[in-house]
Amino acid sequence: MPKSRIPELKGTTEQDAQEWFLAMRDAELLFDPNDDATEIVHRESNEPLFTHLEATEANAIVDRLSHSLGDKLDAVVYPIYMEALGQPPYPEDDDDSV
Repeated sequence: MPKSRIPELKGTTEQDAQEWFLAMRDAELLFDPNDDATEIVHRESNEPLFTHLEATEANAIVDRLSHSLGDKLDAVVYPIYMEALGQPPYPEDDDDSV
């Protein structure tokens, strides 16, 4: 049986969520937690990013974190996700016009 590439979630605190999403980023598996992992594909090949088992595991972890953290999860993930996309995590902080 192939080994899952999904990092282990150690707990359900904001720190645990941040560490998990950073590990996902480092493994080049980061995805928007508002998306279903079973539907994520590679841009170049259009092949699934995750095996069925990995997608199920990733979705279960996100569900667990969402249940525990609610709306706080988005605040934890947003800067990691934006940085991974090459965008400033908080573009309003870079606005010198204010």
